[in-house]
Amino acid sequence: MKEFSINDIPEFSNKDRIVIVGVIGKSPYRYPNKATSLVPSEFFSENGIQCLWDERQSVLYLHAVTYFDTNRLCELANNLSENSTSTVKDADAAHWLVASGELAIESCKAFALLFHLCHIVILSSPTPVFDVGYLQLFKAIDAYRNELTGPITSALIEAGVSDAWEARGRFCCPRLLFHFRRAPTPLRKNPTALKRLEHAIEDQIYFILRKSRVITNVCVKSSFAIPKNEEFVYISTEEGTGNARDMSTLVRGLVQMCSGIQPEPNSRQTFAQFLQMHLDVAFEQGFNDNVGKYAMSTSFFELPSAKSWRTRAQALVPIYMKESPTLSDDQDNGDALFDALATDVRFSKARCAKVLPIAQASYAEGLPSHYSSQHHNHKVNIALGVVEAMARGPLAGGARSRLRAACATTWKTRRLCEAPSLTSHPCINPDHDGSKDHSSGVRYISVCNCGRSKCSRDDPYTVKAANFTFYSHAAEECGVCNTLQSIEFPVFQPSTPSFRAASVKGVIEEAPERAERCDGSGESPEGDQHSEGWSPDELSPGSAKDDDDDEPASSGDALNVMPVRGETVSAKVISRQPSTTEYLPGMLHINSPAGLLPAFSSWSLVCLGLSSLYSHSLGLPEHLQPGFLPHTNYLLPWDCAVRMEHANIWRTSSRGRGKGGSQHNLTVKIFIGFEYECPRGHRFMMSSPDSVMSGGGVSWGRDGAGAAGARLAASEMPIYAPCVCRPNTMLAQLMRLHVVTPKSSVHVTLSPKVQPALGVPTFVPRPESEGPIKLSSSAYWILRLPYIYSDERGPVPRPRNAAGYMGYMLTPLFGLQE
Repeated sequence: MKEFSINDIPEFSNKDRIVIVGVIGKSPYRYPNKATSLVPSEFFSENGIQCLWDERQSVLYLHAVTYFDTNRLCELANNLSENSTSTVKDADAAHWLVASGELAIESCKAFALLFHLCHIVILSSPTPVFDVGYLQLFKAIDAYRNELTGPITSALIEAGVSDAWEARGRFCCPRLLFHFRRAPTPLRKNPTALKRLEHAIEDQIYFILRKSRVITNVCVKSSFAIPKNEEFVYISTEEGTGNARDMSTLVRGLVQMCSGIQPEPNSRQTFAQFLQMHLDVAFEQGFNDNVGKYAMSTSFFELPSAKSWRTRAQALVPIYMKESPTLSDDQDNGDALFDALATDVRFSKARCAKVLPIAQASYAEGLPSHYSSQHHNHKVNIALGVVEAMARGPLAGGARSRLRAACATTWKTRRLCEAPSLTSHPCINPDHDGSKDHSSGVRYISVCNCGRSKCSRDDPYTVKAANFTFYSHAAEECGVCNTLQSIEFPVFQPSTPSFRAASVKGVIEEAPERAERCDGSGESPEGDQHSEGWSPDELSPGSAKDDDDDEPASSGDALNVMPVRGETVSAKVISRQPSTTEYLPGMLHINSPAGLLPAFSSWSLVCLGLSSLYSHSLGLPEHLQPGFLPHTNYLLPWDCAVRMEHANIWRTSSRGRGKGGSQHNLTVKIFIGFEYECPRGHRFMMSSPDSVMSGGGVSWGRDGAGAAGARLAASEMPIYAPCVCRPNTMLAQLMRLHVVTPKSSVHVTLSPKVQPALGVPTFVPRPESEGPIKLSSSAYWILRLPYIYSDERGPVPRPRNAAGYMGYMLTPLFGLQE
């Protein structure tokens, strides 16, 4: 036999009269093909119509390999995934209902082509039960054939067919035969009973097809016909035809042949003989299957030549096997095959089309003029809940996607800006460009630089607004800040209008030993000791004894001895002149390039007045420093015994007179306080890194208040601490350092250094080359710290809760100088 595909038909024969037999239907798993009884057993692995030409009998077999075959269906099930394609828009291609409808349409096209090109069509079935699901398929084929009447007629006229073909569109009404491949087991050896079963099935099939109007009295009006006086149902009893389940029968037959036992003669005809009877009728007088009053009329029937059939087939194959158009959402009806076979998809489409307006209405209900993404997501979830409750079928996923797109379109015109502020609050203004300022609607209570006035501040969106602009406006409202003595920190001074921000590479990471400070223990390694400063070990209780002196300090064991040195020429460093054309982006830190200064100062250092403004018995008065929580408005005294290195200093001091080593020691009292401020405007002092001040008259332990002040001065204070107000999850920030300098010839110096988070540089108010900040004696000084810290990479994120790293103000912070 010669084999070829229907899509590429060669000139296979020169015969003038041929009969075409089509084989459709289903095949069991692992069966070679449905035409095993007629052609050699070959396994076809691709979908399509395989053509097998029998030159001796002048019969052309057209075998339709579709997903009705079980092995092809299993391959589809294994390969069905989200990458599968579908002709239905927004359909879940991996959904079985979509796949089954697509496969039914593809198979129906092949079957319809066979009904047009064949004289005889064999419907194969693996079981002796007629599948009534074919009724829907037959109706779809008839509707599809009627839909293609116009294109088929035009194609046949162009191909040059005979008058009969041109008038009727085909050379005959094909005869449909039914082949059931497996007989019931009790009837396999009972030919008489099996024949009665075949006749009973014929009656049932004829009754079903007539009642469903698949076949009519006139063959020309139907896709196929049923022979009126001939058998058209055959139930096969042959065993060992390649089915794996018949292997035991093959083994028994082999044993019988080896034993010399002759098989029992089978008086029942084979399926090939059954088909040959119909082939003989086709070659002799043709088919006339009209019934009723049309039985005497002559039915059209023609045996084409191989050449003419090839010409017609080449013209009809592109029309029947064309790809189905993609069905869009606004199409009410697709083609005839989709309407007849994809009923589940059609139901899902109609259901989703009804549910989508309801879901969109639920989204639009109660919407404000502008709303945030959080509210948008909440409304989308409500609308999706409506779809989940009411939508059904494989298009429900596409309906959800369309709903999200429709909701996003609505939100796009009514969305808020939602740009995050430096404190992580979104902007509540409608979506806008850079010409309009952001606003989160959140307001905080803060005090001015000197602490005398409480002001309301907007949630900042820029570092300048947080650290400079607000405090400038607060100083104007206060009326006192601008009149106080202050120490100005260096800032960029442009010399040309075309100044710009400098290009600074990433900051250098902190040294590994810096991690030792992160535990908040307040201990510093020896490598951090400065020649002009002091170390925490010198401030611990009982350290007043000097290594060079044999006698203890006259001020007692509770005092702390620290050296006081004057300014020396060697300590002065020649610094690079700052740039006047480029400013430092962000704030100044210890790793900033030399010669660059920030555009504005984020720090402030003012003098409230004389040291007499503070009374340790009364604390900070409310009219001078408002907003402090009860019993937290006290500074800690620090009694410091200093060792004078120049004689002229202690000779002028009335307390320095004496003899021996003690005459060079001088005791000074310094008051210090670390003020924290929460967003609600609450202020309080801390007595240690983990405890809040609880009054000035309480006992500070056996070492006294002076030792408590020394420990506080030696501690690395956290930048953020939980506020004592409710709820206690509110974080307060270290905003001010209060220092009341003593009445003596020594000056207190400050070296503020802040590391607000891990992995960020240490911020300072001015370059380290300028040395520590020198405070005047007998005065009340307040150092205001930045509200937001920012380096070249941008603002440093603030912690959301007390569990995160709080950052620290590093030591040594205080020092003494002549």
